[in-house]
Amino acid sequence: MAAFVYLKSESLFRILSRPTIIEATRHISSSVVSVLINFINSNRMRNQKISGRYPACFCLIMTTLLLSQLSVAQKIAKDSLWSPFKNFTGSWTGTGEGEPGKGSYQRSFTFIFNGTFLEIKNRSVYPPSPANNNKEEVHEDIGYVSYDRSRKTFILRQFHKEGFVNQYKLDSISPDRKTLVFVTETIENIPAGWQARETWQFTGATTFTETFELAEPGKAFSVYTKTMFDKAVK
Repeated sequence: MAAFVYLKSESLFRILSRPTIIEATRHISSSVVSVLINFINSNRMRNQKISGRYPACFCLIMTTLLLSQLSVAQKIAKDSLWSPFKNFTGSWTGTGEGEPGKGSYQRSFTFIFNGTFLEIKNRSVYPPSPANNNKEEVHEDIGYVSYDRSRKTFILRQFHKEGFVNQYKLDSISPDRKTLVFVTETIENIPAGWQARETWQFTGATTFTETFELAEPGKAFSVYTKTMFDKAVK
């Protein structure tokens, strides 16, 4: 039993020693974590392999504390990773214009599955106008932002009512984290070679603009729609 606890503690020490976790633990009970890591890493602990001076019950308590601290540290690291998206959460209304004409927008951003994904629901309505052959046009799509750990970047997948599926990769984040740019990797159900680009830019604490651009094969991006959003007041 003591040997198992020792091995478990050593594994936890290696996990807690990772740079991302160490950075996160600076914000939580740093003194407790420091004491526990020093204890596990001490020469006495390594050499004596849990002798009578370090009973198994004490090591079990230490392991429980380490697991608790690790859980909190991982949550802080996860929250920090998603920080560029935090201000988007909530409901938004907007007005925009472009090739389909002038329209009104409803948008919501919601973290789901314990903060693992960001769900984005969108509905835009374009009243009858010459731009849409004098017929009302209603567009809906739903999207999900995920973090690709192997590529260390965010991916946005959009599913459109018309049957298009756009997969974007986060192309850049401005130094002030107020501007995010996504560029498509693939677009389903559209001729090969087309690309799309979305730019989200905060213009205030409760306002942001979205610029949606399209590029025909071999051509530069051009603006398709530009929308100004205001956060709904609760």
